[in-house]
Amino acid sequence: MFSSAKHPVLTGTAILTCAGTLSRLIGFFYRIFLSRTIGAQGLGIYQMIFPVYAFCLSGVTAGIQSALSRCCSAALSQGNPRKGWVFFLSGSGLSVGLSLIVSFFLYTRAPWISLHILYEIRCCELLQLLAFSLPLCSIHTCIHAWYFSTRRTTVPAVSQLLEQFARVGASYVIYLIFLEQNLAPTPILAVGGMLFGELAACFFCVVCLAFQKPSYKGTTDFRVRSCLWEVLTLSVPLTLNRMLVNLLQSTEAILIPGKLEASGLTNAQSLSLYGALTGMALPFILFPSAITSALSTMLLPTIAGQQAAGKEDAIIRSTEQTIQYCLWLGFLSGGIFFFFGKELAQIFYRNQDAGIFLQILAFLCPFLYLTATLTGILNGLGHTVQCLIQNLAGLGIRILFVTFAIPHMGIRGYLFGLLLSQLIITGLNLIFLHKSVKFRFPAVEWIVLPCCGMILGCGCGLFLYRILSEMKMSGYIALFGSVLITGGIFLLMMKLFNQKTPR
Repeated sequence: MFSSAKHPVLTGTAILTCAGTLSRLIGFFYRIFLSRTIGAQGLGIYQMIFPVYAFCLSGVTAGIQSALSRCCSAALSQGNPRKGWVFFLSGSGLSVGLSLIVSFFLYTRAPWISLHILYEIRCCELLQLLAFSLPLCSIHTCIHAWYFSTRRTTVPAVSQLLEQFARVGASYVIYLIFLEQNLAPTPILAVGGMLFGELAACFFCVVCLAFQKPSYKGTTDFRVRSCLWEVLTLSVPLTLNRMLVNLLQSTEAILIPGKLEASGLTNAQSLSLYGALTGMALPFILFPSAITSALSTMLLPTIAGQQAAGKEDAIIRSTEQTIQYCLWLGFLSGGIFFFFGKELAQIFYRNQDAGIFLQILAFLCPFLYLTATLTGILNGLGHTVQCLIQNLAGLGIRILFVTFAIPHMGIRGYLFGLLLSQLIITGLNLIFLHKSVKFRFPAVEWIVLPCCGMILGCGCGLFLYRILSEMKMSGYIALFGSVLITGGIFLLMMKLFNQKTPR
């Protein structure tokens, strides 16, 4: 692990991981609720709006949040909290102003977007409702960036949980209203929950910030205009990066249902299959990334601060430890999803397609989790162009597979493209990062030994699952116990290997 239990990266990551894990656990049951109320087809329609929403959101928050976190962290590391506060106010004003403009555009152009881009008019009212959440998300995202720069993650963590609780609660209330009026539940209940969740998170963050007394100590040899210009200088490449990536992701998501129809499926079958992939299988795959997402969030300001202070050894140490533990998490998660994928999908979603998707996507885990943290390190070092290059390369490959492989191979063509693109992205990340940070990569310690531990752990877990199944044990209990044993044996093996491996 990191050098000390009191290390701010470790502490912040632990807090965010706990909040993220609990939030995603709630999200799992929420997905089950949605799958059994609006169905796989409803989930497919619900998932179709997210590329458009993510594209709009990336233009008003993604780059500015990263720039704020980096600028504020650098100012605080230099002992100038006054300048850090000015950075925060400048960036927040910019983000909120942009979000209001984009929100108005999304609301007024939702019918055209639904008809001519998504080719699904049922998305119109969903996009219009989501438009109101953009300014709310912009506000609490900027406040999160401020707290991340100060290494205080409690407020963002509580905000994340509050948002999830509010989302689920509001969706359930809307569902009861549908039942009371004898109406079939539609995806609008999920979008209404999203809007209420953003409102709750925004209100909480604003109240917390209002009670915080900012420090105005520090030099005044800077101008507000120069701070705003610095935020713009850093955020524009990041924003263009995220917008371009989301544009390609939107293109990919829009093409998939149509290409599935070209493979011989009906419109309803295409939406159901798309819903099973994006609304059922992928949330499972992304569940462990609560750890890597938290780590990536904390690494960006930490690496920026270490770079500003000239601590190269600390950057190398953080990078090596990050790679090692992300690979461990990836191999363990991949093994569980591959060997227990069908059981997970059947017990939680009662959907066989989701189980097949889980087994194929299991090979994605080591690369997916590692990429998230490597990107955080690269952004912390200021290498936004390199991140853009590797993202574009990966997305280009995926779109090629969507266009040419899905009509002949079905959804499996897309899954194979997803695996290949993630492998290339991870490789490019490692190459770009190694040019700046001369870290070591012991393949035996970081790849071979975790694979052995994963195989042993999964073997014992499968053996236990068969025994519990023959004893007519509840499916939930048998699966939970088997996965728990798998993880315990894996961690025990990694601890033993780590102690015996020479440093």
